[in-house]
Amino acid sequence: STGSIFDLRAARKICSDMMRNGGSPGVGLHALPAFFLEPFVNIACSASTATSNNSELPSVQAAGLRLMTSVTNAFAAHVDPEDGSRVLSQYLSQIISSVRHGLNAESLATESTTGSSFHLLFSSGCDALYALLARELIADPVVMRRLVQPVLSLAADSLYVSYPEDHERDSLLLKTTHVTGDSRTFPLFDLSKLCFIAKVTVLVEQKRIQHTTIEMINNELPKTTRGLVSHSAAASIDGFFLDNHAHGERETITAGLTYKNRSDLDESVIRELRENWPILCVYSMLMLIESIKAERDECKGLSKWMTSLVPLIFNGFRSSLASQ
Repeated sequence: STGSIFDLRAARKICSDMMRNGGSPGVGLHALPAFFLEPFVNIACSASTATSNNSELPSVQAAGLRLMTSVTNAFAAHVDPEDGSRVLSQYLSQIISSVRHGLNAESLATESTTGSSFHLLFSSGCDALYALLARELIADPVVMRRLVQPVLSLAADSLYVSYPEDHERDSLLLKTTHVTGDSRTFPLFDLSKLCFIAKVTVLVEQKRIQHTTIEMINNELPKTTRGLVSHSAAASIDGFFLDNHAHGERETITAGLTYKNRSDLDESVIRELRENWPILCVYSMLMLIESIKAERDECKGLSKWMTSLVPLIFNGFRSSLASQ
């Protein structure tokens, strides 16, 4: 199986069986990934903090973090046959340091020139952090708090916005406070934060992780989410229509709730919207239901957001069933 090539015990058995049977044509005994975990981690960590002449290399660093995420997802569940510990445990300090560097990209960007890919570095950092949380590799609450702090800051900065009429749409635009000419890419900072919060919240709601990890995450997740609801719902709706357009199911899109012109968005922002509209939709519905229960007197504006999201959910079900 695919999993066995990442499990050291299973990989050793594969090699023993191959040796016993005289080897298998075309397959090298040295080719199994389980034997190369340390080089994988070292390469990923080195790339994710790479510099040249004391200058950051965000494109290389983002690639390193993407490799880190792949390594984490592939090896997180496997244990060392010698002592029973998780194989990634001995590399966690390196991995966490690399992820922290990626999550610091927003502050690094203020010292950078336009178009230097710090937005992609931050997005990759968010993905790597989610992999660590989903695979339950962070056991220290202090470490978790320090890692998620740059991401969860969005909750405090987001104000609730009712479903907008045509003249009110500017209130939901993806914006940035950075003074930069790179306006097409900088929305990815806040969008990545929003997607991370949505994914972690849904992970907790589904109880796919241990209770102790859920408690740790809940202690860090924003207590007030009303401001995030409208922004996540708007991003979900825009991502849905952009994805439909990409699959030829909708005419050319010129504007959305979160952007005035499609040309205002970098392809990385469009890709993030398209890939994450389902999780943003689920998160929005969860938070809307909670908000409506808690704020019955103000549920009219919230209900309009929910009404707008329901068709997306049914369309998603239909697409999922059609792909079976």
